[in-house]
Amino acid sequence: MTGETVRAMTGQDYASSSFRLMLGLLLGTLPIVVGGLLLKPILNACNSPLRGLVVIGAASIVMSLLLAIAE
Repeated sequence: MTGETVRAMTGQDYASSSFRLMLGLLLGTLPIVVGGLLLKPILNACNSPLRGLVVIGAASIVMSLLLAIAE
């Protein structure tokens, strides 16, 4: 996938499906990277409230609902 993206960029074929997929992956990854970096001090602390069973369960339920909607 990376090779096809590089070929698309060198050939200036920005409508290529591999280029668009790679761009989507990179843009979709940026928010979680920023969020992870901002929450790193809280998440790595001992006894963090975000590591509780209720928070993890709620996050799992919300994610499953989002996946079901997307399906």
